[in-house]
Amino acid sequence: MPSETVDALTHKTEHWSYETEWRYISEREYIDLPGRLRSIYLGSGVTAAVRDAVLKVAPSHTKVHLVGLDPMNVQMKLGPELPRS
Repeated sequence: MPSETVDALTHKTEHWSYETEWRYISEREYIDLPGRLRSIYLGSGVTAAVRDAVLKVAPSHTKVHLVGLDPMNVQMKLGPELPRS
């Protein structure tokens, strides 16, 4: 992965510092995360295929949300939790 891409995905401006998030980027097919995964936030550009794959493999206790941009406040707007089939 190009270093510019890694930089863009791993750095945030001070404006977003209130968000306590972890970003895990890997080219491996499977990952083992320590602890309990509480939430997954999918950006508004996520494809239906990726959204459906995440919903299929995310643990049942993990909330999955779509996130959009609130243009009035220039901040992220959390959508409802996505239903599981």
